[in-house]
Amino acid sequence: MLILKIWAVLFSNITSIDVLIFFFGIIEGLIILYHLEINLKGAEKHVASKKQDKKTEPVLETSTIELSVKEDTKNHKYTINKTYIMITSFITIFPLLGMFGTVASLLVLDMSSDFDAIRDNFFTALTSTAWGIIFAVIFKIVDAVLLSAKTEQVMESLEKID
Repeated sequence: MLILKIWAVLFSNITSIDVLIFFFGIIEGLIILYHLEINLKGAEKHVASKKQDKKTEPVLETSTIELSVKEDTKNHKYTINKTYIMITSFITIFPLLGMFGTVASLLVLDMSSDFDAIRDNFFTALTSTAWGIIFAVIFKIVDAVLLSAKTEQVMESLEKID
């Protein structure tokens, strides 16, 4: 019963600053999908093709080919690092957005109202902080369980072919 009350309070304020938090949550999710599907899979294909090239073809001493391979590897590393930094930076933004929503809601709180209205507005103000923490925890778990290990594995593979 208490959980239902908590969820009712959390969803009661969904039209204010909380929308901004949900918007950033959607953006963060899309960046994570991009990182997993485009950056990391592209780098894995790059590594696999270079390993296959080493097995099937003799090593060429042509400097243009070597530079091209090194440049591709460098570009993959740069893109992976840039996207991963963006993901981890967004994780830290969620609690800040939540606190901002709380402060903004408390600033417009009418203290001349009756106690019940003040209490309801106070709980509504705290929902922004709750959503910020919820999104930060979810994306931090995704980072810890999935992204950091996968990113490190791909980066090590890129280092080996460099």
